[in-house]
Formats: sequence, C-alpha cells, structure tokens
Amino acid sequence: MVQYKLPLPRPEISSASFVSPRWEKIRFEMDGISDHNDVKFHPVLIGPWTFVKLSQLEGMTFQEAMDRILPRYIEILKEMSARGFEYVQMDEPYLCHDLVRDDLRGVRKVYETLQGGVVR
Repeated sequence: MVQYKLPLPRPEISSASFVSPRWEKIRFEMDGISDHNDVKFHPVLIGPWTFVKLSQLEGMTFQEAMDRILPRYIEILKEMSARGFEYVQMDEPYLCHDLVRDDLRGVRKVYETLQGGVVR
C-alpha cells in the first residue's frame, strides 16, 4: 500500500495563542450565500474534534485545547443561526480512525456542549 504524506500546515494551539474565528471571511461567505434566496444552502465546517486532533498542541492537553475551541464554535453557530441558516454540516473525518470508548464519550460531550450553547 502506498501512503502519501502531504506537507499540510497544522493549526497550532498553545496556552499563549488567541483563538478567534476569521469573522471577515465567515461573514463575507455568509453574505454571498444569502444573495441566493431561491436556493437553500447550508454551511459546512470542519468539526471541533477533528480540528483539535489535527492541531499541533503546545504546552496543553487535548481537553484544554478543546475547552478553548468550543466557545469559538458556539459563536460561529450562533451567528449562522442569526443569519437564518437552518442547519450546519459538521465534518469530522478524524472519526474514521480507530477510537476507544473514551474518545466516543469525548465526542458526545463535545456535541452536547455545542448543542447546549446554541439551542436555547
């Protein structure tokens, strides 16, 4: 079997980094979508589990990184909801890896946190 390794940049998350969405880009894309009122679009985001799993963590644990990222996802989802998007597709390609029971509990907790932060 041939494995290809691409030199993909990995997000870096450290205790010193400021985690914030690029609102200009997100709003620009949402405004462009809203111009097409006759077609129903839905945004697609890389899910938080995959984002953190693929990130380069410096000086922090996976859980600490997740605790920093989840509030940003909640902000984005609330903004999308306020703009009238009925649902958002969250892609989690990292879930294709072999997972242990603790991973599954962690994924459930992440999505319960997201749902609790957005659906009120």
